[in-house]
Amino acid sequence: MLAGGKTRRSRRTIPIDAHTMAALETHRRGQVAERLRAGEAWEDHNLVVATATGRPIEPRNFNHTLQRINNTARLPRLSSHGLRHTAATHMVANAIDVGELRAAADVLGHSPDMLMRTYAHTLPAALKSVIDRIDERSA
Repeated sequence: MLAGGKTRRSRRTIPIDAHTMAALETHRRGQVAERLRAGEAWEDHNLVVATATGRPIEPRNFNHTLQRINNTARLPRLSSHGLRHTAATHMVANAIDVGELRAAADVLGHSPDMLMRTYAHTLPAALKSVIDRIDERSA
């Protein structure tokens, strides 16, 4: 059961690195074992993240699990949307040029303008870096 997405950009293919691919392959092998344990109860929805019987995970259950992980690690509360927001902020903060900002926008399914308006916050280090570069040019 796949949702259609909020916009046409919601359904897209994004590249991933070799470490993420290896983690996903390991996860998939674990799902094969879950499928065997579930037997006839398995529902094949071809999901990356699923219940022990192959069904879609309810978003609130995902968020509850994430909160337990946060609590165990003694981290502040963070929702799945907060993870996306954090990832977007780091992508923007670490972008070397406009091309990388465009790539980050593509990964998130946004226009670069939307990325900057929605996810890019002025980080103190970035603001200091801009001011330092202005100062260097003035000298």
